[in-house]
Amino acid sequence: MEETVFAEIARELKALHNTALGFIDQGKLQEAEVYYTRALNISTYFNYYEGMALAYFNLANLEALRDNKIVALKKLASAQKFYRQAGVKSASCEKAIKKLACSIMKIGMIHEGKGELSKALEYYQACYSYVSEEHQQALAYEIDLIKEVISGGKRKGGSNFKNAESDGH
Repeated sequence: MEETVFAEIARELKALHNTALGFIDQGKLQEAEVYYTRALNISTYFNYYEGMALAYFNLANLEALRDNKIVALKKLASAQKFYRQAGVKSASCEKAIKKLACSIMKIGMIHEGKGELSKALEYYQACYSYVSEEHQQALAYEIDLIKEVISGGKRKGGSNFKNAESDGH
């Protein structure tokens, strides 16, 4: 009985994901989100961690298509959490997190270069936990400097990211 129920749930989840992909192909991202969210809700109801992870991973991709990189990174982090709870190692999820975090860091650098310090701070803080230790050290320095400037202090020195773009991230 349990295997039959699980097989039916798996078919339903697959149908929801496939329907969402069809909507993405048509450029109907809002409709796709509805189907991915349904898949997430069903997976959550049954404590099906791998299904939850896949739904979050697909929702993250959807947010990336919308150019909502910070939201996408948060959803990828949720996907990674549920893959771990399911006992599944997802190299594609980990790779996507690292790549997106570096992209977010670079966007923060662009905002900082334009003098948009609040925006830079938002991007730096969003990616901090997901970048390499070396980049975390640089980010911590930049975050402290930006907070000092925003609070009325004077910024001393330049960006700590001079080589961030040339190191492959």
